Amino acid sequence: MRNWAGRTILIAEDDLNNYILMQFIIKRTGAKILRANNGKEALDIVNKLKNVDAILMDYQMPVMSGAEAIIKIRRVNKNVPIIVISGYSPCDLKNMSASNGYNETLTKPIQVDQLLGTIERHFQPRGMA
Repeated sequence: MRNWAGRTILIAEDDLNNYILMQFIIKRTGAKILRANNGKEALDIVNKLKNVDAILMDYQMPVMSGAEAIIKIRRVNKNVPIIVISGYSPCDLKNMSASNGYNETLTKPIQVDQLLGTIERHFQPRGMA
């Protein structure tokens, strides 16, 4: 069992069912979970809170796309791990340039072990911000 108490994960996902699934998977770790319904909300959260440990970013969202949000987030936080979650194939995502500001991509449908392992792999060690 993973213990992510003290970690904060931002889920930027406009689809409620996808958000609920990711929240269900992650909440067992003890991490604090924040939600953004679109890319602009994700950017606002990152600007307001400096202690986000990882971002799960849907690529296609209303108001501001995940691609645009990633570019803007990187201007204020170059280190936070951003994992793109998308219905696109991995090949399509590699061909889409989000200025390659994201760390990794995962495709839907989400697999529990793959999601948790990917997040954990990108966490900064404690005391290393």
